[in-house]
Parts: sequence; C-alpha cells; structure tokens
Amino acid sequence: MRDLEEGAAALLSENADAGHDAARSTMSMSVLSQRLVIIERFLIALARQSNTPKDKPTHKYKSKITEANLIAQRK
Repeated sequence: MRDLEEGAAALLSENADAGHDAARSTMSMSVLSQRLVIIERFLIALARQSNTPKDKPTHKYKSKITEANLIAQRK
C-alpha cells in the first residue's frame, strides 16, 4: 500500500513540475512576443523619421565657389 502512495505522490509531483514548466514557457513566450512588437514599432518609427523632408536638400542647385566664379564676379 505504501508503494502505491509513493507512486501516486511521485506522479503528482511530476505533473506539478510539468505544469510549472508549461506556465513558464507560456509566460516567456508572451514576453518575447511583446518585445518583438515593441522592436517592430521602434523600427517603423525609425524608418519614418529618416524619411522626413528635413533630410532632403531645400534647394535644387548649389552654387560652387571657384576661382573662375570669383573672377567673373569681379568683372
């Protein structure tokens, strides 16, 4: 009779351990998925920020100061 009680206790203990492992893996999976969502949102915001108009030149042509231009201006 004692062997049956010990066997039942061992099965209950193993079942409890399996339940704890499953709960831990589910919790860590939810944390990881939340982190992935946060990283995805961060990368989207970073991509939008780098495409802002302030990064683009404000005027189409830039003047170059060269010796020829300076001589032409003096004349």
